[in-house]
Amino acid sequence: MTIAIGSVKARQPGAFMRFALTAGVLLAGCKATGSRCLSLADEGRFPEAHACYQTALKSDPGNAEIWHNAGSLLAIDGRYAQAQRHFLKAVELNPDYAEAWYDLGLNYQNGLGQYEKALECLDRATRIKPDYLQAWKIKCSLLALSGGILSEGRFLPESAYPPGRNFMPNRTSFFLERSAQMEECREKIRELTRP
Repeated sequence: MTIAIGSVKARQPGAFMRFALTAGVLLAGCKATGSRCLSLADEGRFPEAHACYQTALKSDPGNAEIWHNAGSLLAIDGRYAQAQRHFLKAVELNPDYAEAWYDLGLNYQNGLGQYEKALECLDRATRIKPDYLQAWKIKCSLLALSGGILSEGRFLPESAYPPGRNFMPNRTSFFLERSAQMEECREKIRELTRP
């Protein structure tokens, strides 16, 4: 099975490295084992790369980078629920790991369709690393896409609001909040891309 991520097909040799670089994934290679796992993934040898990462996790279960890298491989392979568990373990081990928060956000957005959780993760990544341009760009795009979307891609029904509350003001308040967040994103992107 070939997984298309943007314009990169994950099963093509070299695709894992290209995706990792374009997505901002830090795959610095967890010592020799991590480098070997990365090489296997980059050659398109996904089953072997998965096995390699499982071995690495058994030998160093407290290493957030290995959990993150293994999660990235799972996400690329379309195994989003498993990837989510790996990313969550990475941020549990290192709560200041901005790249893991970023990838967890991408996984929630692209793989699981959970836009609010994706925004929370991207917000966390940008708070940890304020100059993380790619995270700001994805956050801004997601805010634009979700301007009229609430949890899991649907507006909340009118019945979700307390009795006696007008439905439209709540929606208006939501749009105003999203607009303010969008402006913050745009300004940060302008700031980070100024020559």
